Amino acid sequence: MCVWRLHAPPLSPLFTLCVCADVRGRTALSLAVKEKREDLADLILSSTDSDPDCRDKWSGMAPLHHAAHLGLTNTVGKIVWRQGDINIPDNNGTTPLMMACANGNVRMVNLLLEENADVEKRDNYHWNALFYAAYGGKLDCVEKILNSGVNKKLKDKKKMMALDWAQFMKHGEIAALLETYQVSMSTDKYKGAMG
Repeated sequence: MCVWRLHAPPLSPLFTLCVCADVRGRTALSLAVKEKREDLADLILSSTDSDPDCRDKWSGMAPLHHAAHLGLTNTVGKIVWRQGDINIPDNNGTTPLMMACANGNVRMVNLLLEENADVEKRDNYHWNALFYAAYGGKLDCVEKILNSGVNKKLKDKKKMMALDWAQFMKHGEIAALLETYQVSMSTDKYKGAMG
């Protein structure tokens, strides 16, 4: 909802577009992203008046959540370039990385990890990105998250691990990977420093 001051100087249409929200707190940026209108999102993000982290009132989702969910890598890159919070949680504590893992979008997971998304961050149910990837059933995502160093033995509020959820969802290949995965640590980079 826009609030106007009396006797305020006239505002540009782009400024109005960037800062106004509807009664649900949805901005033009979030609506453009939800409609997969990367051209409009780009225009809005080009304005310094737009807030890339503005969350809607109902779900607490920011434009970055929608872009990650929909696989809009260009928009994610632009939001991050505008200093958007890569780990912004929604009302359930879900981050954009968690959404990308749930959808099995390896390309988006790679992009978010390159931008230093936190794989250990947990939602309100104590799930991290590994839980979402294991539940979602995409082996490539699970491997990528495991290789980023996440703790595979964490338990959620129900005292279940990501392995348990993979088994529950009948993702046998993922369950087998989670059972056998070992963190391999190379000491090659320390040889010169440690003598």
